[in-house]
Amino acid sequence: MANTASPMMQQFEAAKARCPGALVLFRMGDFYELFGDDAREAATLLDLTLTSRDKGPDALPMAGFPHHQLDVQLVKLVAAGRRAAICEQIDGPASAEGRPAKGLMRREVTRIVTPGIAADESLLDPARRNWLVALLPAGRPGRAAGGEPADDGPVGLAWIDVAAGRFEAAVLPRDDVADHLQRLEPSEVVCADRDREEVAAWVRAAGRPCAVTARPGWWFEPAAATAALTRALGGRRVEGLGFEPAADAPALAAAGAVVAYLDENEPAAIARIETLSAWRAGTLMEIDEASRRSLELVRAAGTNRREGSLAGVLDRTKTPLGARLLAEWLAAPLVDVAAIDERLDAVAALVDDPALADRLAGCLEGIGDLERLVGRVVTGRAGPRDLERIGRAAAALPDVVAALADAGGLLADLRDGLDPCGDVTARIAAALREGCPVYAREGGFIRPGCDAALDELVELASGGKAWIARYQAEQIERTGITGLKVGYNRVFGFFLEVGRTHADRVPAHFIRKQTVKNAERYTTPELDERERQVL
Repeated sequence: MANTASPMMQQFEAAKARCPGALVLFRMGDFYELFGDDAREAATLLDLTLTSRDKGPDALPMAGFPHHQLDVQLVKLVAAGRRAAICEQIDGPASAEGRPAKGLMRREVTRIVTPGIAADESLLDPARRNWLVALLPAGRPGRAAGGEPADDGPVGLAWIDVAAGRFEAAVLPRDDVADHLQRLEPSEVVCADRDREEVAAWVRAAGRPCAVTARPGWWFEPAAATAALTRALGGRRVEGLGFEPAADAPALAAAGAVVAYLDENEPAAIARIETLSAWRAGTLMEIDEASRRSLELVRAAGTNRREGSLAGVLDRTKTPLGARLLAEWLAAPLVDVAAIDERLDAVAALVDDPALADRLAGCLEGIGDLERLVGRVVTGRAGPRDLERIGRAAAALPDVVAALADAGGLLADLRDGLDPCGDVTARIAAALREGCPVYAREGGFIRPGCDAALDELVELASGGKAWIARYQAEQIERTGITGLKVGYNRVFGFFLEVGRTHADRVPAHFIRKQTVKNAERYTTPELDERERQVL
């Protein structure tokens, strides 16, 4: 049967098909609109007015908001555990001469935001990691759709912090899954369609609501998972990363599903992955769900917030990275005695040398959330201000290295592992002005002299005022007509204006353009070319 929807609604339906399960924010002029079931849900979540595109029994529900509210509305959608696909107007149809013409605006999904892969600062809690988890419960990985899993089989888990590129996987007994989820506090859990109910039950048992996203079962099949992992890891074999393909098959299947999910929603994030780490029981203290809640390690029992928990009381960190690391250490303390002693020795060194501790704290204050800033660069989400912050953070690294010059033990390892990134600092300082805007579209953030071609374009965009002033001075000097001036109007463009009293001194290569009271207006090939460039 032929599709009777309007061409624009066919675009919307194509975007829905491209992003199953996501609310499609469909750009129409100065608004983002939602239609059908998306509109009904968004009206409730975002407190929008529900209208309809047409009248009568077949009226299509519709809701929307101004385009400048996008960031605010995305925060609400992510907090509600929903996925959003942003379908932008790319361009309009063009005439044969290249000018805009009437017709349907081309639209494409340019960005998909989900709770587990959110990268924007406004969408993330700076004090905790944003984990995306994939879960493959029970039975043998890759069982046929509809096959009955063993109800006591192992469970494969994989989890990634997209902003940091930190990627881990493990095989766990079923009884330990809820405890592990409570430790991670994921923002989103991905599972196979067939496992959704079982996975949702584990999420509920962990006590912290998060989005559960079902995806095709074949994502978790061994062949598909291995191929996805191999691409993400640059061809490296998992055996070299501490995995045993047979014993760790459920974990590797879950890890492959994570990569597939990134490929579907944020392909650029895969470049942030450097390795996949094998998580093993016994390397950190495993605290069960009841004990974790009773101890209020990272969340207070009454409010489920960081304030009032042990992490909230102890946190005097100077960076968001430090706040997240402290919460991780409290949620899963060390059990290796040698590692504990190394950490205690580092703390003792700072306690015994308050001047060093104060100097180091001062250096760290300038670093900010470097981890997530770099993550936004990798995924192409960084704006000018993000790059400026990276430059500021890189500039602080030599001071950290200098402060730890005489340190030993764990502090010395930290110092020796730092790259001061002098080349990055120099390039950013040379390229960016102070006080960069948030968005590149605001312009004006590149230093003059950084790029000659850009300087010329900036000068042209301002109307070529500097060039016009020089050109006018040159023509006065060549012709001896002191009253000559360069002007502009919308009808005739740029022109050289010469008073009638100087008509006998006008050069032969001046081309008459317009006659006005008491003056003649001319052009030259050079002035016409400049006008073409400016326009």
